[in-house]
Order: sequence, then C-alpha cells, then structure tokens
Amino acid sequence: GLNWIWENTLDYSKTFNDHTLTLLGGYTAQKQNNDLQFIQANSFPDDQVKTISGGIVTGGSAVKEQWTLVSALARANYSYKDKYLLSALIRSDKSSRFGTGNQTGIFPSVSAGWRIDQESFMANIESINELKLRASYGATGNNRITDFAWLDLLYSANYPFGSGNGTSTSGQGASASFLGNPDITWERTFSNNFGLDLSILKNKISLSVDVYESNTEKLLLQQSAMAFTGVPQFWNNNGSLKNNGIEVELNTKNINKKDFKWSTSFNISHTQNKVTELGKEAYLLNYGERVEVYQSKLGEPLVQYFGYKTDGI
Repeated sequence: GLNWIWENTLDYSKTFNDHTLTLLGGYTAQKQNNDLQFIQANSFPDDQVKTISGGIVTGGSAVKEQWTLVSALARANYSYKDKYLLSALIRSDKSSRFGTGNQTGIFPSVSAGWRIDQESFMANIESINELKLRASYGATGNNRITDFAWLDLLYSANYPFGSGNGTSTSGQGASASFLGNPDITWERTFSNNFGLDLSILKNKISLSVDVYESNTEKLLLQQSAMAFTGVPQFWNNNGSLKNNGIEVELNTKNINKKDFKWSTSFNISHTQNKVTELGKEAYLLNYGERVEVYQSKLGEPLVQYFGYKTDGI
C-alpha cells in the first residue's frame, strides 16, 4: 500500500498594545492506495521448498482499493493581556467514502479561556500559581467505514445456462453481503466541555477538572435490509448517541530534591453512554471476531454483550 499526504499552511501573527491575534489557513490532500494479493498452498514435499508452485494451491484473493480526503481549514486565536483567550476554527473535509453530493462535511468549533490568576485581585494571593476556566463547543466528523460502501460492488459469481441443470459459467454479480447506499454521509459529533485548572503552593499541587457532553448524529451503522433485496445489510446514517461525564486529575510533587524525587498522580472519570435514536429499529445486533453477539438498543449503551446466561463450563 501507498499513502501520501500533502499539507499547505499559512499563518499570520500580530501583537498590538495588549492584543494578540494569530490567523492560520490550510489546505491538505491525502490518498491511500492498497493493492494486496494473497495465495495459499499446502502439501509441500519439504519445508525447504519456498515457492508456491512447489505445493498444491488451495486458495487466493486479491484486493485493490483506494480512498482520498481533501480538507480546508481556517483558525483564529485571540488573547487580551494574556488573560482572556478565544479560539475559533472551521474546517471542510471531502471524503471519497461517500457518494456525489454527500462527500463534504463542515466542522466548526470555538473555545474560550479565562486566566483568573492574571487578574489584579489575585496579585496578593501567593499560594495560587494558576487558576483558569475553560469552555469549548464544536463538531467533529467520522468517515471510518469500508471503501465504496455507497456503491453496489461486483464480485465473482456463477451463471447457469442451458436446459436442465445447465452449464455453470463464471462472471460478475453484485455483492451478496452489503447493499450500496448513495445517500450515506459524514457522522458528526457535537461536543461541549467545561474545565478548571488549578495549581497551588509553587505548583506542588495541580488539579484539573473537566465536565463534558457530546451528541452524535447520523450515526454510521450497518443496518439490516429487507429480505426481498437479497442482501442482509447496508451502511446507513441511522441513529444518534449521547455521552456525558466528568474527569478529574490530581498531581502532587511531594519531595523534589537533587538525589530524591517523589510525585504522585491520581485520576478518575465517569462516563454515561446512551443510544437516543436508531431510526425505526428497536435494536441492532453485531457479531464480534469470535462470533459473539453485541447489541445496540434504544435508550441503553451503544455496545452491550448479548447472549445466554450460563452457570459456567
């Protein structure tokens, strides 16, 4: 396989009085080419035989696929007296994994920060080295599905001709595994985050707290197709998902001497996950690598292990 990426960025910075402004624009292009061939053989006369023709060929396959991504982005950072911070970004991504008219996704975001420790009323509080409030809101995208899922792909197939059982003739036929869906597009997640950073006693104790929530729309899922299509599944933007939680991290520098240092780090997080929409489906079932079954059910976590209860083996 071959993967190339081409990136171009242009940035501009300007400081005037107590204001600092930084602008950035960018354009990137990326392409992945995969050309894989696999041949399997057995019944070699000796382990020293290193050629496929030395055994009996029992199978083989070949894969040739590619994907591309073209992106444009713009970002602006602004600060006033290094106390009030603001950042805004917007990017556009165009993916070959979606059909014509559905390839482009737009993803904006904005964040703000307030360095309270830089305020004049904090000047006499020597025990606090850093105190900062943060907030952000923005969108991200997901296109991680199989290539060409929006097309009905052709695979090897046999056709019978003639009377009776006829004669089997090799040819090409549409996939019997997935039905192409030209309407699929980017999955998008809108997230908001509120955070606090605190450092005290000459940075010996540092605390970081984040509270967040995210909502995913147009969830890319493998949905069951109606039986008359002759194909069991197809990719679809079918559903939405909600996550919310809190993260806490505490770091301490207990001893910091030339020949002995002792520091500790503690973190804890709690996340809740819930499926808020599955189109018209009450639930979806997916198989894992060992044929175990996972269930996604409306109103419950996205992935649940699903099967019979047993008393053991």
